[in-house]
Amino acid sequence: MTAKKKTAIDILDAALAVQGGPSQLIDLDGVEISLRRNFTGREAREYVEIWRIDKPNESTDIVTKTVELLSDSDDDAKQAFVERLLQEAAPTAGRVLTRMAIVAGLRSEDGNFFPGASA
Repeated sequence: MTAKKKTAIDILDAALAVQGGPSQLIDLDGVEISLRRNFTGREAREYVEIWRIDKPNESTDIVTKTVELLSDSDDDAKQAFVERLLQEAAPTAGRVLTRMAIVAGLRSEDGNFFPGASA
């Protein structure tokens, strides 16, 4: 009798995946997009990579990458939202991006990454 092979768990999914439910519509001065609320571990890691301080990004890259990853809207809606958000001052845009991540379930209310991840 052969031993049954154990199934490996995807450790990134186990550590970082977010299952937050259905998408949430958000509005910025009449420009709407839908935010995803479910992310694989790899997608969650990709979100954190946007914010690495050891790999500087331009503000426009941060906004574009964040909206692209967090939204499940069509490309035109995402582009309109990015263009509108880039009209804001950097501190305002930063707060909006943080709030989007909170709604998406990738940050806690105090801005920490992975509020729902369990050990």
